[in-house]
Amino acid sequence: MRMLSERKLREVTRFYDFPLPVHWDEHFVIYQTPEAFLEALSDHIPQGVPPRYEAHVRAIELPRQGRYRLWCDFIVSTPAGVTVTPTVHFCRQDEAGMRIEMVETQTCSTAMPEVAREVLVLGL
Repeated sequence: MRMLSERKLREVTRFYDFPLPVHWDEHFVIYQTPEAFLEALSDHIPQGVPPRYEAHVRAIELPRQGRYRLWCDFIVSTPAGVTVTPTVHFCRQDEAGMRIEMVETQTCSTAMPEVAREVLVLGL
């Protein structure tokens, strides 16, 4: 989250394995390179006043053969409001550490702003 807040997007990609399949809401995209992913990621980062980023890990699956899922809510707070993005990361553990092989995400605050407020207030 610190890297996102400081707009160090290149450093963010070191945890991802490319090509990277990503389910954005109803869309499925395979990012072939870190540069392609960075371009898409930067489109989702609000400009102007630096946003506040938070991540709340909801669950981590017990690893099986070095692979596991991580459920996380990303919360972005700006003067315009709060966006909550529930995300599932499909990960593997190797000698280099955690690698994210696929991401599934859905922005719930767009369709249900009351849920976004509740998640933020409850700290989930």
